[in-house]
Amino acid sequence: MKKNLVRELVLVALALAVFLVLAFVIPFEHTKLYWTAFAFSLFAVLMQVVTIGLAFHKGETYKSKFYGFPIARLGVIYLIVQMLLGFLGMALGDRVPLWCGALCYVLLFAAFVVGLVGADAAREVVESQDEKVKTAQGGMLLLQSKAAALAGACDDAETKNYLGCFCNPKPRRSPVRVTTPKPKTTSQSSRRISATVTR
Repeated sequence: MKKNLVRELVLVALALAVFLVLAFVIPFEHTKLYWTAFAFSLFAVLMQVVTIGLAFHKGETYKSKFYGFPIARLGVIYLIVQMLLGFLGMALGDRVPLWCGALCYVLLFAAFVVGLVGADAAREVVESQDEKVKTAQGGMLLLQSKAAALAGACDDAETKNYLGCFCNPKPRRSPVRVTTPKPKTTSQSSRRISATVTR
């Protein structure tokens, strides 16, 4: 668990380093839109720590971590789109008004939050359904084991057979309908029969 966390933090730190190098090495004009795009893009990189923690470190079971992949994918999509829009805003800082870029960044972040909440709620619903199914299966196995114990201690053959059927249920098969072909009568045989009757 700690090794996975260290690897995830290393990846986030690497993405942060690459972003900072590109943001300050490329000769952008440092306008207000530039710093706005820089702030939102930096925030998107740091949000990956929260997204990864929510996706893979919220639950303890492997199934819960598997259900966390959509959350992690949503975080990566948000990071990529924000990076593209962020560098576009940095490049066009002197041509695009500040309110236009800020509005795009805020709407993108709002969509990311809504998707994050929805994906986490969907995972909780699926996990609760899995827990209910597991509990129902455990109860059925317990009933079957008790029925098997009763069948072993029972002396009545009919009751023992009934309990045995409950312990080992067999799938029901639909009855097979057998159709017998009707005999075919030719016109000549019918004429012979009618001739014999008239005689």
